[in-house]
This record gives sequence, structure tokens and C-alpha cells, in this order.
Amino acid sequence: VDADLFIIDDGAGGTNRKTAASRLKTYIGSYHSSTYFDVRMSADQSVSASTETKVDFDTEVTDLGSNFDTATQSYTAPTAGYYVFNVALHIASGSDSQLAVSSMKLVSTPDGGSAVDISPSSFDKSSNFQRRQAHTVSFIRLMGVDEVIYVEGFGNVSSGTPTFLWESSTGYTNFFQGWRIA
Repeated sequence: VDADLFIIDDGAGGTNRKTAASRLKTYIGSYHSSTYFDVRMSADQSVSASTETKVDFDTEVTDLGSNFDTATQSYTAPTAGYYVFNVALHIASGSDSQLAVSSMKLVSTPDGGSAVDISPSSFDKSSNFQRRQAHTVSFIRLMGVDEVIYVEGFGNVSSGTPTFLWESSTGYTNFFQGWRIA
């Protein structure tokens, strides 16, 4: 508990001192556990062909710090620092041999400015159409205070409408996760 005491060497000639656990948390970085989010989709999301569309990650599994907004499907960094992000997205056509091109990217709006694309994942099989394509990205990014990040997907099909697949309907898992590391 925060009131527990620890004996530490202050590094100045071997003098031992006591300190409370609450003080150690300050130096260790308790922010690691207070800025984690894990969100998922709650249903398939139909999207228009040849149109970049924000992915509807509308279900929070965990949102320590309450920094993910399900209304806008975006995460706002509460403090500046390095963050890890993991994303998985499955895009499909309605039938076999319709999906020609698909992609997924994370979009960041640093300091409230214009959007910057980061860490894209692309698939192009224009000569041999597919039915489904999975995109996964993991990366570390320096985020500014109040910088916003979200995920966009894109699907281009020869006919019909592409879909971002919900995990329960396909057995796939689509997720967007992040946490601060330093």
C-alpha cells in the first residue's frame, strides 16, 4: 500500500533512509498503468468502396485514464511521451474474388493541427482479387500533450461493398490498443 515504508541507500556515503511506497511510485512512473486502452468493434462496419473510413472501435475493453473516446473512436494522449500502439483490422468483400485493394493506417493530429498518416499497412491484388485481408501494425510513437490518434481503413472492391469485420462474426479479432512507456 502507499503507506508501506522502504529502506533505501541515498547514494551519498551509504546513509540509509526510509521512504513511503507512494513516493516510489512517483519516481518509477505510475503513469504506465494509468494510460492504457484496449478497444474493439461491436459489429461489422460497412464502408464505401474507394473511401478512407474511420474504423468504429466503439467498445472499450479497458480504458485506464478515460482517454479513449468511443464517440469519435480516438485516443487523446494525456501527457507527452512515448506510446506503444497495436492495431489489427480485417477487411472483406461480400463475395469471393472482389477485394482488390485494402489498407489500414493510423492518423494523428498533433497539437490540434492537420492529420498526419503514420504506420500504414497496404494490400494490392488488383490482378488476383481476394475476399479478405488482415492488417496489423505495432509501433512506438512520440505523442504530444492532447495529441489525438485514430485508425482509418480502406477497401476497394470490384462490386459490392467492403466491410470491416467484427470479431464475433468471423473469428477474427480487430483491436486498437495503446499505452505510455516513457
